[in-house]
Amino acid sequence: MHLVRYSLTILIGLLILTGCANLIGRSALHPPMLDFELLPAVEYERIGYQRATYCPAGLPCLAYSVARAYDNQGRETWADAADSWAQQAPLETEAMEVRLRFWPYAEKTAADRSRRTSMRYEIELDTTRGNDKVELLLDGAVPKATRGTYILIHGFRTNKESLFFIAESMRFAGFDVVLVDLYGHGNSEGAFTFSGKPEAQAVSQLLDANNFTGPLHLAGMSMGGTAVSHLAPLRDDIESLLLLAPMLEFVDSFVDAGRAYTRSAHLVPESSLKKGARYALDEAGTTQADTAAVQRVGELGIPILIMGSVEDRITSLDRLQDLAASNQDITLHAVQPRTHHGMILWDTDDFGAWIRWMESKVIEG
Repeated sequence: MHLVRYSLTILIGLLILTGCANLIGRSALHPPMLDFELLPAVEYERIGYQRATYCPAGLPCLAYSVARAYDNQGRETWADAADSWAQQAPLETEAMEVRLRFWPYAEKTAADRSRRTSMRYEIELDTTRGNDKVELLLDGAVPKATRGTYILIHGFRTNKESLFFIAESMRFAGFDVVLVDLYGHGNSEGAFTFSGKPEAQAVSQLLDANNFTGPLHLAGMSMGGTAVSHLAPLRDDIESLLLLAPMLEFVDSFVDAGRAYTRSAHLVPESSLKKGARYALDEAGTTQADTAAVQRVGELGIPILIMGSVEDRITSLDRLQDLAASNQDITLHAVQPRTHHGMILWDTDDFGAWIRWMESKVIEG
């Protein structure tokens, strides 16, 4: 961790001395990655995740994972796995400036005669911005049938595994899940796009090529929110949209991210940071307008839930409130104060807010 901070300090110092916005832009095109590996591959498979690759026509190949909703047997399998994980707890992954630790617990609901299995995770996320702690309790009867499929797309510099806890919640609530790596991230091919627009086209082909259980729902975190905002208007079978601290526009987000997670970035003129961000967009062949797709989601005509935090220095809660106030299809849920990186997590209250929104705004009957 200290080596990373030292290296970033040296890099920023060079930027100040050279005044080179292009160097800043190149750093955006080749940033250090936050690849989360919460579990060994065999353990993901044990609880139902299958990894695959899809190569759409005319586009690079996408890496993705699929998992079915938890039924009673699936919950029992998870409980057996969690018991074995607990012997090694906390399970931990560390990448650059982020360290995530979690403790899994399998519990039986004493008040229920069926003694159903509930799932509980305690999670800690340490970053240069501070420490986020959440507890996620998943309890309730197994839905009578699969309620649909959620396609989840992660944010900049991370990978599909970063949304593991969100996906687990959705599986518990009766949804199949598909987690996708953005281009240039995780195990996907291709280069960064910063807009998620090519990924939207690729995922649309992926959906056409597979018989995923409908109805279909989209979820995206940060830059992944931009990707799903491009994907939704490409199709007529998307029922809802969940946005977790969505990126509102790349240039401003790039500046805010640099200053939120690198103290030395405050020494660089804002104009140089913005020029560097625009250089990165030009090199990626992406327009600034394409990175602002989230600001147009009100035109989709489907239910949208946005989650944000007052502690998020990259996606402003005030701007999310303005967006929600502009359209009756948009619902805003403010989570307990959490950093931008911490928005890959939600706690029991956030899970409950999502379920209530789904049942009142999205799921018929």
